Amino acid sequence: MEYHGRYDIFNPAAIKTYPLSTRANKVKFEDMLQPSDVSEMAFNLSEETVGMIETVARQIVSRRRENKPVVFFTGAHLIKNGLGPLLVDLVSRGLVTLVAGNGATAIHDFELALIGETSEDVPDALGKGLFGMAYEFAYINCVLS
Repeated sequence: MEYHGRYDIFNPAAIKTYPLSTRANKVKFEDMLQPSDVSEMAFNLSEETVGMIETVARQIVSRRRENKPVVFFTGAHLIKNGLGPLLVDLVSRGLVTLVAGNGATAIHDFELALIGETSEDVPDALGKGLFGMAYEFAYINCVLS
């Protein structure tokens, strides 16, 4: 069968990787928000939002008192934006029993653990064909295979 598509056929031999440590990142480990920092922060939240947060908090505590699991589903932005330590605190205190995230969540967590930084400049990397091309990502594939 012959391909007649709009784009050239992808040539995997043309892939170029680079060391993750050479990439500029927007988020560093020291930027992470620590649980002890939260009580000193001022939040500008609507009464409706505060009410929803309180409802969720009460439900979490109620379920854990009943010895039921609390599963926390998240996307990558929670980790990428420095809130990972808050999630770790919830797990450490037994309030969250399972964390589930998408692939990008794992990538950001992996990068922070490996080099203490994460969040490449996506528009710049895409234009250069470098987005997600750090060779260390192969480590994740090795673990999963």
